[in-house]
Amino acid sequence: NKVYTFPLGIGREGWGSPVGVTKVTAKTPNPTWTPPASIKAEHAANGDPLPNVVPAGPDNPLGPFKFTLGMPGYLIHGSNAKFGIGTGTSHG
Repeated sequence: NKVYTFPLGIGREGWGSPVGVTKVTAKTPNPTWTPPASIKAEHAANGDPLPNVVPAGPDNPLGPFKFTLGMPGYLIHGSNAKFGIGTGTSHG
């Protein structure tokens, strides 16, 4: 058996990560990202409007893979914001 460990970011204040037992239900390479309305509003308020869909590539905040969980609305994914790894900066 091998054990792999990876640094990660967790939900920031007010955007807590859920606690539960789930499984990875799908692995998607080069995902697109459809920002939720709440995140679009947050970015727009900060003068950084987001498109309706972010294509795969280096500007995509999901990184090169997304892992869909059996917990609706939550993913394990990479990041294009390396400063957030190891901190509470995620939206959950």
